[in-house]
Amino acid sequence: MSRAFVLALAGAGLRLLQNTLFGFIAVRGVQPDLALIVTAFVAFRFGRQGGQVAGFLIGITEDAVGATPFGFHSLVRLIHGNLAGLFHGNVAMDALFVPAILVIVSFGAKVAGTAVLTVVFGLAETVNPIWNVATLFELTYTVLVTPIVFFALRKVGF
Repeated sequence: MSRAFVLALAGAGLRLLQNTLFGFIAVRGVQPDLALIVTAFVAFRFGRQGGQVAGFLIGITEDAVGATPFGFHSLVRLIHGNLAGLFHGNVAMDALFVPAILVIVSFGAKVAGTAVLTVVFGLAETVNPIWNVATLFELTYTVLVTPIVFFALRKVGF
C-alpha cells in the first residue's frame, strides 16, 4: 500500500503541474486527464482501496486550487478510483485494451459524478455543460495517452 500512496502523491503533484506548467500538452485548449490515468493505474494495480486513496488525494489537490466547493473533486475522484479498482485481480493487463477500458469507465464515472454534484451543490449555472465536444475530445485524448502513461509507470517499477 505504501507504493500506492507514493503513486497517489505523484498523481497529486502531476495534477498541480498539469494545471500550471503543462499547458504545452493542450490540443485546442483540451488536455488529457493525466490524474485520472494515474488513479486508474493505481486502482488496477493495488485494488479499490488504493484507487480510492489515490483519487481522494488527487481530488483534494484539485479542491485546494480550484473554485468548486471543497470536497467536490475529491468525491468524484474517489468514485472513479473505486470503480477502476473493481478490475483489480479480475482482468489480465494488456498493453492497450484494458488501460483504455479502465480510463473510459473512470472518465464516465468522473462525468456522471460531476453532473450529480453540480446539481447537488447548485452549480449548474456556473459550470460548463458536462457533455460537449470538448468533453468528447478530452476523453479521446486521455484514452490515446493512457497506454503511454501505463507503460511508463510499469517501467518505473510500479
